[in-house]
Amino acid sequence: MVAETEKDDLQKFLIFQMGEEFFGTSLVDVRQVIEFHQAKPIPHMPPYFKGVINIRGEIIGVVDLRERLGLKVTQPGLSQLVFDTDAGPLAAIVDRVQSVTVIEEAAIDRRAASAQTADRAYFLGVAKVGDRIVTIMNLRRLFAGTQMAATT
Repeated sequence: MVAETEKDDLQKFLIFQMGEEFFGTSLVDVRQVIEFHQAKPIPHMPPYFKGVINIRGEIIGVVDLRERLGLKVTQPGLSQLVFDTDAGPLAAIVDRVQSVTVIEEAAIDRRAASAQTADRAYFLGVAKVGDRIVTIMNLRRLFAGTQMAATT
């Protein structure tokens, strides 16, 4: 049985914006939110991989989440979401972080996610938060198996 405080933590989502769209990810999956840090480029990487940054002595890969999802990048990102993957920590560039919100499991419509393919396993569903429709995703799954290997 899950303790009530653990259950509450699992229902907290970090809501962030990219372009005109709103997205959410489980708060427990985000290690920290930082202001934008310019990345040191690494040659021959996928276009959405912007390089690396140093956060308190830890080297962290930087990805532009907007580019990774095929969204139009119209402005510089203002925030980065630091999270862990199987390959190590990543910082995802987003336009801005909006809030932390509790979303009940029953409020997440997972029907749209049921038609996904294996490469869309990160998409968990959509939820209505206030007057906004928020796409709920799992950042770790989005980058699971992603090879940051050099491209030639």
